[in-house]
Amino acid sequence: MVALLTGLKLRLLRNRLRSETWVLVGLVVAAVMGLGAAGLASVGAVLLSVAPEGVAATVVVFAGSVVVVGWAVVPVLAFGVDETLDPARFATLPVRARDLVPGLTVAGALGVPGIATALVALSLVGTWSGSLPAAALAVLCAPVGLVTCVLASRTTTTLAARAFTRRGREVSALLGVVLFIAVTLTPSLLAGSGVGRSLDPERVRSVAHVLAWTPFGLVWAAPADVAAGLVGRGLLRFGLALVVVAALGLVWERLLAGSLERPPATSARGRAPSRRRRAVLDRLPDGVAWAVAARSLRYWRRDPRYVVIVVTSVLAAAVPLTAIGLGGARTALVATGPYVAFLLALSTSNSVGYDGSAFAAHLLSGVPGRADRIGRAIGLLLWALPLVVVLSAAGAVLAGRPGLVPACIGAGAGMLLGGTGASALMGAWLPYPVVEAGGNPFQTNAGGGVQAILAQFSTMLAAVTVGLPGLGGLVLTSAWLPWLAWPTLLLGVGAGAVGLWAGLEIGGRAVDERGPEILAAVRRGT
Repeated sequence: MVALLTGLKLRLLRNRLRSETWVLVGLVVAAVMGLGAAGLASVGAVLLSVAPEGVAATVVVFAGSVVVVGWAVVPVLAFGVDETLDPARFATLPVRARDLVPGLTVAGALGVPGIATALVALSLVGTWSGSLPAAALAVLCAPVGLVTCVLASRTTTTLAARAFTRRGREVSALLGVVLFIAVTLTPSLLAGSGVGRSLDPERVRSVAHVLAWTPFGLVWAAPADVAAGLVGRGLLRFGLALVVVAALGLVWERLLAGSLERPPATSARGRAPSRRRRAVLDRLPDGVAWAVAARSLRYWRRDPRYVVIVVTSVLAAAVPLTAIGLGGARTALVATGPYVAFLLALSTSNSVGYDGSAFAAHLLSGVPGRADRIGRAIGLLLWALPLVVVLSAAGAVLAGRPGLVPACIGAGAGMLLGGTGASALMGAWLPYPVVEAGGNPFQTNAGGGVQAILAQFSTMLAAVTVGLPGLGGLVLTSAWLPWLAWPTLLLGVGAGAVGLWAGLEIGGRAVDERGPEILAAVRRGT
């Protein structure tokens, strides 16, 4: 089964590379970046062989723990996990989860992240080359570390996908936000309280010693113990690392068995339709654009893929700005509103991609392109504009600059309006496929690739261009001309409104002209 599944993945990847140029370009770019970084890390690992044993052990345990945590967390919060062999596709076949786990694990390592991790893990043999037993154990630990990373990734993404159900997605998303903020801001809070400055090498070594007894650091600390002459402890850590792999494998097997028995796309069948009163949606005006807006609002509230977008967008803005503010640069908090507006506006740049085949209903029913663009923009602005206004005002107050509230609102609202217009335009010109509805919201879709990057970059460039008047006014108001606060409000909102109008008009015409091509583009690779 292992050989069958790995061969199947390689054939699927080869066919995509032959048929889709963007996938090939994306793979080349990812290989250059990922393997280049892995090469530098490998050189650093070999150079650690001349460092004192304590220093080398501390660095290896910290770096290895970060790698394992990265595999477990990053796919959930950012890029997703490659599902070339989507387990849900095996639901109709007479195959058990126990038979699939080994093959899917090996197939999961056959990618740029897996190869890069394998190279770094093997380079640790050079770190412990001064001790033959430690180097030999490092050879055994390399595949164990790689398997730990892959299983951790698959377990967390499967758990997250199951958590984002119709009834539990809001609670799970909220809990995820709270936990991620707590973990991410802990270093900044420690630094702001002075604890970080009091750390000394002995304390850092103590933290590494604790990590070495956790599932994240066991496999990386075992060769260090053998190199230090503690053979028994090193073998104990290696044995515990194998137990961690077995435990992760069992957990993923249970989760995979549940996915095979109850595929996400069919898990909601048989339920009675909801009869709850939709207060906001029932009060929307009649019309084609408002019908599109109502559907868009429903997606923002109920579709796990949209929930993930909102969570990651707010976190990507709030976490770094809060960390900078805690570090002493409180003025940076005035950028909170514009930054969140920028990220939220980008989230609609591929709204047709999230529709997938459902976009065909627009084409068949003759929905005008302008109504399509306006409805999607309304679906975002009805809730995002008040949020941006509140965050903009709060950022200015928390920065100790309440006089900047009008300028912050102007910059934030202008960025959101202009960015929404840019997204309406680029979404019609550069659509790309994403994970289908009902699938794992943390799964990547290889059909997008570099085209997705190009679309996002183009949208960012257009959004920043439209938002420059408000941003420039905010900078001038903050640094030199306080009297520009209210003019900046008018200038930012005005420029954003013009950008929104232009994007909706041009994007609407593009949808009318390229409707079938857009549908084909968002369905490619799915």
